[in-house]
Order: sequence, then structure tokens, then C-alpha cells
Amino acid sequence: MTNPSIGRIVVYTFDGQGVKDVAEQRANRVGFKGNVEVVGSQRPMIITQVWENGTVSGQVFLDGNDIFWVSSKDQKDDGTHGTFKFPVKSPDVVTNPANTTDQTGETRASFLSRQIAQKNK
Repeated sequence: MTNPSIGRIVVYTFDGQGVKDVAEQRANRVGFKGNVEVVGSQRPMIITQVWENGTVSGQVFLDGNDIFWVSSKDQKDDGTHGTFKFPVKSPDVVTNPANTTDQTGETRASFLSRQIAQKNK
């Protein structure tokens, strides 16, 4: 497992209590709104505190105009409700402009090479 540290972005998975707390937070504060959280919803969280026992506290960014503070949450890579995990990295997609193709299937590099060859004739 990756060690948590302050400032890291992780994925928080909502449990039933968190869902209730968000609903209450939004009901009691004017102007706070957003999509309803359900058990199992996953949202980004910035770690604000790492405790000696390995649990963390942090700010969960909700799908709305508010945030939600959670405290003393365990790390579980399986997405257990009420825990956090590190996000799975997507494969980096790096496009080399020289290898992009046009509608005919010709690469940009091939096109430029052909243009240069025609000019040098």
C-alpha cells in the first residue's frame, strides 16, 4: 500500500453515515447544493491530516458547490464504504504530432517528408 501524506489526492468511498451527514449539511446551510450522494459514491479527497495509527482526515470534494470533512478514515484498496484509497493511474496518452494521421491515413511525418522531397527536386 502507498503511504498517505498531507496534500495527496485520494478517493473516498461514502458509507451510510457520510451520506446522511452530507444530506444534513446541505439541508442546514443556505446555498449548498449538489447531486445526492449514495452509499458507495466515490469522490476525490485531499488529505489534511495523517494520524500516528495510519488513519487520515481530509476534505472530500462533492459533486456540488460544497465540500465535506471526514476524520480518522482507514485506507482500503477494495473501496470499502467509509474508507479511502489511492486512485488507479490511467495510462498516459502521449500523442506524438509526427505520428498523427490525416483522413487518408498518412502520418504527419510522412506528409512533411514527401513535401520536402518534392521541393528539393
